[in-house]
Amino acid sequence: MSSNDARPLLSALFGLMLLTGCAHAEIACPAKAAAGGVLSGAEVFDGPPEELASLVPDGEDGVSWDLKGYHDSPRELYLVCEYADGAKQNMLLPKDVSECTVQGKGEVSARCN
Repeated sequence: MSSNDARPLLSALFGLMLLTGCAHAEIACPAKAAAGGVLSGAEVFDGPPEELASLVPDGEDGVSWDLKGYHDSPRELYLVCEYADGAKQNMLLPKDVSECTVQGKGEVSARCN
């Protein structure tokens, strides 16, 4: 089977994955804010961040959130990226996100998948 013959099959498989929720994009905080501040941390919120419903990390490492239990919740989850200059960026998370993690001390990264 040539690569041209496999394209329709691969397209169909990818489409099936999307329809069944097997594939979703990773959400990550930008390393720098628009004004240039570097990423210093992140939090996950149950509902709009202005409601102040910050979720407590539940991973043993203290910097991860298991979000599988929120898939059926009517409320939306947000990843709030926090920068050293005080800037914040709110990111609405897709319903199928299962986990968020924050890693690093000097060079921090925050992502959900």
